[in-house]
Amino acid sequence: MTKSPSLLLLLALLVLAECSKGESTPAGVTSSKAVVSAPPTPASSASATTPAKPEEAPLSTWKGTFKSRPGNVTLSKEAAEAIKVWSKDPGKEMVGDGTISLWLPVSKGLVRGEIRGALGDLLVNGELEDDQFRARVDPKDPNDPKAMTGILHGKRRGDSWEGMLRVASRNANLVREAEFKLTQ
Repeated sequence: MTKSPSLLLLLALLVLAECSKGESTPAGVTSSKAVVSAPPTPASSASATTPAKPEEAPLSTWKGTFKSRPGNVTLSKEAAEAIKVWSKDPGKEMVGDGTISLWLPVSKGLVRGEIRGALGDLLVNGELEDDQFRARVDPKDPNDPKAMTGILHGKRRGDSWEGMLRVASRNANLVREAEFKLTQ
């Protein structure tokens, strides 16, 4: 029975891991354990199974401002009668000015950024595809009692990015939203 090179490599790694588990060799003492090595893999199969590393896309910095306001929560009539929390929100907390800084690749890839201001210090992580991005917004300090979490969505409009930020408090009693425009 013949075994594939990848199976032999897996077996060799398992044997090696088992041999080195929890044991250390004092300095200057040579271990008597045998080291198992896998047979070399032919070059043709190595290139076929190893994907090429993608090029890192150059990033550009985009900045903008926003003014957060109480978010619109649409409920059915029955739910609105049962859930009064949003109608009781006086709309004074977590409302006001803020800034957004995003690092965007040219046309596709990971989006990173920061939001500061009335909504607290937030981190942005998402993905850009062609002319729009979608990102998750998380608090920089998840233990902050006023931490907000949500989404950020933007679309390319000529030389700028425009979109909507929507976040809620950890118990979802406060819902906030803001339109934004980013430029370089």
